[in-house]
Amino acid sequence: WLIFSGLRARTYQYTAESLLQTATTAAIGLHTNGLDGLRKPEDRNKPAYREARTDLRAVYERNHFAEEGHWTRVALVRFNRDSGTLSLVTSLENEQIGKLLPLQDEVYRAVARQEAAVQDGSDERADWLIAYAPLLQSSSRDVYLLRLERNLAPVRRELLGHIGTIVLGALVGLALALVGGWIVTQQITKPLRNFVDVMRLMQSTGDFDMRIDLHPEDRDMTVVEHTFQSLVRRMQDSREREEQTYWSTLQALVTALDVRDNETAGHSMRVTRYSLTIGERMHLKPEMVEQLRQGALLHDIGKIGVPDAVLRKAGKLDAEEWKEMRKHPAIGRTFLEEIVFLRPAMAVVYCHHERWDGTGYPQRLEGDAIPLAARIFAVADAFDAITSKRYYNEARSFHEAQVEIEACAGTPFNPAVVKAFLTIPEKVFTRIRQETSMAGVELERLRTRAASGF
Repeated sequence: WLIFSGLRARTYQYTAESLLQTATTAAIGLHTNGLDGLRKPEDRNKPAYREARTDLRAVYERNHFAEEGHWTRVALVRFNRDSGTLSLVTSLENEQIGKLLPLQDEVYRAVARQEAAVQDGSDERADWLIAYAPLLQSSSRDVYLLRLERNLAPVRRELLGHIGTIVLGALVGLALALVGGWIVTQQITKPLRNFVDVMRLMQSTGDFDMRIDLHPEDRDMTVVEHTFQSLVRRMQDSREREEQTYWSTLQALVTALDVRDNETAGHSMRVTRYSLTIGERMHLKPEMVEQLRQGALLHDIGKIGVPDAVLRKAGKLDAEEWKEMRKHPAIGRTFLEEIVFLRPAMAVVYCHHERWDGTGYPQRLEGDAIPLAARIFAVADAFDAITSKRYYNEARSFHEAQVEIEACAGTPFNPAVVKAFLTIPEKVFTRIRQETSMAGVELERLRTRAASGF
């Protein structure tokens, strides 16, 4: 609004000054000869009237008013000092001679100062801007003036055009500022957004090896990235040490169980490797792989609660002893419920004796109701039992184990798991047994020492 008000005042002032200058210049060439005789309508036929109109026409054309359309009017008027009236002498609009005209302050100023005067153009309600310029004259009773009228409509249109240009320029400037600001903001915040996105992705996937894609000019963010990556590496090192400690603890616990049990040494380590190999063929998700790894390693953790007389008995178990032995899945679940980071293992620990046909224990689950990790482990456990020497049977060949497990698909074992197992070459299982044999030898030595009282 301040810009508009200032522009309007400047435009009206310029128009008024231009009209005043035109009136002053045009009045110099006009004369008053014979004008005293032009007072009535019938005086139109007098030579003085025709000469006056010719002079006005010359003023009109000399100032190019015709090119502007009908926006400028030219007239000669008479001011009578005695009566204080203003009357028309002649005009290009053929108005009536002697017509009384309204007196304005500009008339008095022009007469008193003998110089041109212009109306104040700041009146927004005025349709015409009027200037009066006195003519050289001899009469002292009447004063003749050139009257120029300028229509303000084109001035207002021009003003509105300027305002439109200003508004358009302001809008364009605002749009450019917004676009430029948006571009600058994007350039500034892009590294931050990339940084936050990578952090969120790290949080959701657990993959802390990702790098942030930064432009070489983003030096400040590069420092942040290097600092962040340094913290991530420290955290990864710490996590790896924790995982190593964690798995060392689990393996020590499993070793203690294997020493206590009379089954073949290294059983838990082998079935863990067998289970993961089958799971790899079934394209398990990472979280399922971890569940299978923990569960297979700790599947017999519940045997901690089984009496030595039952657990270490060399011969077959009777009905009561089997009743005690079959409690170990429930004991294992109770044990793991209190350890948060071992809870994923519960699915295998509690359900590894369930059977596909529903004849297993402790819940007699059937089919897909059995957790997948437990179904995979069941096949791996059976394979190790068949191919390992136990007190109740001799170790059999890989081929014999394949035939027996395939024959049991659909009864104790999940057919899909058996199918995956049968795709694994014998050399894979042989390599696993060889890699775990040293652990088995060490377990046998510890078991022997335990039996002899060290």
